[in-house]
Amino acid sequence: MDINWIAVVAAAASSFLLGGLWYSALFAKPWMQVAGLTEAKPEAAIQRLSLAARLCWR
Repeated sequence: MDINWIAVVAAAASSFLLGGLWYSALFAKPWMQVAGLTEAKPEAAIQRLSLAARLCWR
């Protein structure tokens, strides 16, 4: 089975760019509101989300 590495890299890059656009320019405010983040002090909420992600990963 041959793997088209150019397609793999292109898919990964497009996914990364689309995700960045999605969570920054398009839906940043609603996402922050649902996630419990504020623009003033996002550190604590980001740490909670990071911990939750780590716990779910294991």
